[in-house]
Amino acid sequence: MRVYETRVTQKGQVTVPAEIRKELGIKPRDFVRFEFTPDGVRLLPVPSRVDRYFGAAASSRKALTWREERAAFEEGVTKEAESVRQSEDDALS
Repeated sequence: MRVYETRVTQKGQVTVPAEIRKELGIKPRDFVRFEFTPDGVRLLPVPSRVDRYFGAAASSRKALTWREERAAFEEGVTKEAESVRQSEDDALS
């Protein structure tokens, strides 16, 4: 069992030792969760929103080339612009 000690600052802050940050994949500005358990307190990394939603959106489809990605983006922008234009036309009539 590895044991680490650190000091709590006047602002209530603690430094998570580098070895723990590395092992848990915690980077600067990441969030962590303190979880109370019957045995004590656990420190857990909180996945970023990007990581959480990327995993939810993962697909078995083949990745697009940059040209396909660009074409899909342009098509989406065109559809959105047409929708806004239609809404404005409807509001004027």
